[in-house]
Amino acid sequence: MGGQVGGFHNSLSEYLITYDGVINENYFKIAARESQLINNLEISQCQVKNPMTSKIEYFLGLLIKSKYDGTPGIREPVDVCITLDISGSMTCHIGSEQKDAKTRNDLSVESIVKLVQQLNDEDGIAINTFDEISHSIVPFRLKKNLTEENINDIKKIKPTGNENIYNALKGAMEQLLESTKKNKRIIIITDLWAHDNEIKDFENLFKKCVHEDQIEITIIGISQDANSHLAEIVSYDRGCNYFNVLNSNDLDKYLVQNFNYLCFPYSYNINLKYKSNNLKVVKCIGAGEKELKGNEIDICNISCAIPSSLKIINNEIFMEGGLILLKLEKLNESIEKYSCELILDYEDRNGKKYEQKYPYFINGEYTGDYFSSKGIEHGMSLYYYTFLCRNLLHYKNAYNENQFLNLDKRHTEESKKKWNDDSKI
Repeated sequence: MGGQVGGFHNSLSEYLITYDGVINENYFKIAARESQLINNLEISQCQVKNPMTSKIEYFLGLLIKSKYDGTPGIREPVDVCITLDISGSMTCHIGSEQKDAKTRNDLSVESIVKLVQQLNDEDGIAINTFDEISHSIVPFRLKKNLTEENINDIKKIKPTGNENIYNALKGAMEQLLESTKKNKRIIIITDLWAHDNEIKDFENLFKKCVHEDQIEITIIGISQDANSHLAEIVSYDRGCNYFNVLNSNDLDKYLVQNFNYLCFPYSYNINLKYKSNNLKVVKCIGAGEKELKGNEIDICNISCAIPSSLKIINNEIFMEGGLILLKLEKLNESIEKYSCELILDYEDRNGKKYEQKYPYFINGEYTGDYFSSKGIEHGMSLYYYTFLCRNLLHYKNAYNENQFLNLDKRHTEESKKKWNDDSKI
């Protein structure tokens, strides 16, 4: 199942390094490719010594697989409005790439032209740009009616001044007002810098766009210092997704090569529940950062799933993203085998509902590190790596007075409690 949140952000804020992002940008070995079910769970377990505290910790690894993984989405006619950030920062390069590399704007324009040229004749397309206001470059039309002049107008796009993400969305919605297709999507390509007042306005308009106008939204953040809160708004609503571009190849990957993936989710409202009499969940990693405490809980709700890409290496199959880690705590130390049940329910594209149950037994006899699969071993290394990076940045910022005075509103006493984890360094 494709991840909806991309991104390790090379930034001095621990909030811009997300567990979800790091997991969803990696590939995990799976036992077998799913061939029959729309969604299925591959479950693994581990017992591992925390490298920071030396405490023994217990985890379940849940890989959500689909018969659609490794194949394009369910391709239907679609109307798309692409809106490109033309603020001054789009003249920059991506991350630490060399100064002779192409700018964010140049890469974006090239990818937009490629995407437009590969659309089907009956697909609708509009191209906007935005700085402080929204500009129409190619008014909405069917792809078969595009002219060479339209393509040249796209190629001429250049950055100008500041940006306003609210006006970007508003302008894109106006382009799709007359669309009658079932599939409608806005794709915003931006470095995602936005002021707090813009984000609040954007969030309200976003809800109207998705829930009232039935337009799905993709944001492609073309910066390693993007606004993670804005990405979160998009990432957890029906049919919407967010990807972060970390190098010059990523934009082509998400926008052009994987267009049929990101625009056509194969299932919606994916819910994952957990029950056990002798093991409780204390933390969930990879499905939104939140603390969970209980032995009968809802682990997560994912708004939609898109197919994951697959890699075959030495006859072994690796799936991109889709891993959820559950940190467990024993309620009874005297037993050797622990049991739990996972319940997966979801809807397909036509609204048909499914429920699948997975009884699972966990062996508690191991005395040292134990991983039941390579996938969970890889996932745990990413978890501890991300945890360490976030803690180091947190303490660096906390002891730097100038940084501390400029911390955003999420650095409240309540949010700092997140760090009082039993594996905190």
